[in-house]
Amino acid sequence: DESSNGGASPTSGATFAMNLRAAEAIQNPELQDAIMDALLQRASAICPAGGNLQYEDDEGEWCTLTRGTLRDALDFATEVRAGVHQLIVRIVPSPPRRASPEPPAEAKTEVEVHWTVICDGCEASPVVGSRYKSLEKDDYDLCQACFQKEPRNVTAWVRVRGTHFEKVVLAGAARDTNCDR
Repeated sequence: DESSNGGASPTSGATFAMNLRAAEAIQNPELQDAIMDALLQRASAICPAGGNLQYEDDEGEWCTLTRGTLRDALDFATEVRAGVHQLIVRIVPSPPRRASPEPPAEAKTEVEVHWTVICDGCEASPVVGSRYKSLEKDDYDLCQACFQKEPRNVTAWVRVRGTHFEKVVLAGAARDTNCDR
């Protein structure tokens, strides 16, 4: 169940509420993914330009809401009736970016995310974009940037295709951050 409270100020962005069964969600990773997908979809409908999602903790501080922090956020959801909790989410608009004439041709709107992999070249984690696994070294992976830094024997590497994709903001693209309602 979703409801919009429309409360917002120029500094806080838009807020909305989602009613859910927090106790069930805390125990179920698939349900957590579905809740996060619904939160992102609702936030996108309210603020198409995007922004950071936040939840309020027990000390009144706003904390970043991600897939990794959703379980913590569910702990702070307020019970509105037996077994049903309400999670209040705030969308903080991203700072305005200078417009560029055109986004880079190689920019993508959706990229692979290898959540459990660390690049052994630059130590980036998660690996975003292409991932290359060494066939000669045990547990050795590179992101695309590190893989392309020097010539490599392509027969000693395998391109590992991701199964998880995330939408990303195009670098240099103009964005409207007026999400206050």
